[in-house]
Amino acid sequence: MEDWEGNKAYAKYGSFYVGDLSSNYRLTLGEYSGNAGDALGNVQHRNMPFTTKDADHDTHKWGNCAQLFHGAFWYGTCHSTNLNGLYIHGGNNTRRGVGVTWYQWRGNFYSLKFAEMKMREKI
Repeated sequence: MEDWEGNKAYAKYGSFYVGDLSSNYRLTLGEYSGNAGDALGNVQHRNMPFTTKDADHDTHKWGNCAQLFHGAFWYGTCHSTNLNGLYIHGGNNTRRGVGVTWYQWRGNFYSLKFAEMKMREKI
């Protein structure tokens, strides 16, 4: 991940597994390491099915997190990270959590300049 000031951070998980359709693409993660904070591995995302604007699988009682925060993701009662959120140029955001966020690193009112998820086969 990179912010608009050129700072970089990362989160690495010992394993990363996305289930099949019957589990609604449930996310299973291994142990965290990195310098960004464990936003993806907390209760908001760990073991959650994937939610989209037309397939609400989150645990939020008052709405669909994908609709509320403008991006499909593994949501619980919404999120600590929203890597599929809106790309907001310049980073500053007046609406909490709608941008490309990683709460433990830059908070919910900052949209990251760059984020990527990489996977590799474990050998």
